[in-house]
Amino acid sequence: MTAQGRTQRRGRDGTRVVGTPAERIADMLFQNRDQVLRQLDQVRAVLDGLVDAMRRSDQDALLERYRQAQELRHALFDRTLDECRREFPAGGDHATELAYLLELGSAGGYLTGCETGTDVVTYVGRRPPA
Repeated sequence: MTAQGRTQRRGRDGTRVVGTPAERIADMLFQNRDQVLRQLDQVRAVLDGLVDAMRRSDQDALLERYRQAQELRHALFDRTLDECRREFPAGGDHATELAYLLELGSAGGYLTGCETGTDVVTYVGRRPPA
């Protein structure tokens, strides 16, 4: 099976964010600005390390980074996770919604879907058992 097939099978892809209204995502990003910036700095550091290794033609550094990534990926996919579902009023205060999403991520969970109706926003995800 291809990597894309595994990603689709497990329901994990970065495009699920675009299923959420743009205003809602922007609001959540700005409400959590400092944490988002810290995480982006970490992503940038990893990418800068890869660029540096490529520029130096350091194959050993690249192989080691990808070995680490493979180990992390396998550990993530081997976890036992339960499905979770939570609804929020579409026009309500986003603070409770943001708190839920932060807690889900902190617990090691992730979203698999977001359904936006006229009155309610429903998040579907997976999280480690309580």
